[in-house]
Amino acid sequence: MNYKRLNYSLQLLLIIVISLVLVACSSAPAASIDITPQSPDITITQTSQQEAPFNRKVDTAVYPGGPAIIFRMDDAAKWWNEEAVEQIIRVFGEQNVPLDIGVIPHADGNDSLEMPFLRRYLDAGIIDLSIHANQHIDKEFDTSQSGTSYEELKADLIKARDQIQQYYNTTPVAFTVPYDYFNEEGYKAVQDAGFKIFSTQKAVEFNPSIYPVDYSGNRDINGMSRLCTVSDVAQWNADKKQWEDILPFSELSQAIDWGLKNL
Repeated sequence: MNYKRLNYSLQLLLIIVISLVLVACSSAPAASIDITPQSPDITITQTSQQEAPFNRKVDTAVYPGGPAIIFRMDDAAKWWNEEAVEQIIRVFGEQNVPLDIGVIPHADGNDSLEMPFLRRYLDAGIIDLSIHANQHIDKEFDTSQSGTSYEELKADLIKARDQIQQYYNTTPVAFTVPYDYFNEEGYKAVQDAGFKIFSTQKAVEFNPSIYPVDYSGNRDINGMSRLCTVSDVAQWNADKKQWEDILPFSELSQAIDWGLKNL
């Protein structure tokens, strides 16, 4: 496993948005989860290993309008720290706080999106899914530096959305940028693959917008909303390539204030 990617795999990001799109999902019948405000413990009961069509029992909370805080965890991929990812999801579930999971569809060139445990938490209304990267190679969506192309990225993202629809019975509308590098070709590949929300770090997002825009930030009904991440939850040490202490609440509050004023 690539060490640099491993350090990203538990990346937990905080983003502030004014507009949130929630989509319907479904779950496999392999397990059921019971979680209520009165009894926040999550109980997983194995029932059957047989695959069958299954409608999601509980949706995540409906967006009522106005300011909202979304917690996002990137780099969910088959074989990448699945146990730790599930532990974090359970913490959010026990607090009745929804969590967005950024799934890497083709990590290292392999199909990596099928994670049965995610279906259980979709079914319980704890998580929703976005797509994070394609293969998650360095600077993947900056075609001038990664060696990728518009055609390749678009085709792979269309395939990924179809695969997620088939496996989770939901089609993600949001895309989160790996390593926060992208250029116009990378942006257009995401847009033309059918995504409606584009999210990268505030430091490199020069055209934040709740309205659909093109790469240059001009209003475009065929563009994407640019809902940037305003803060990590923990401090990233670029030299050591690892996460460190949780940021003080004062810094998170400042990030929230920025989001409320600018998104």
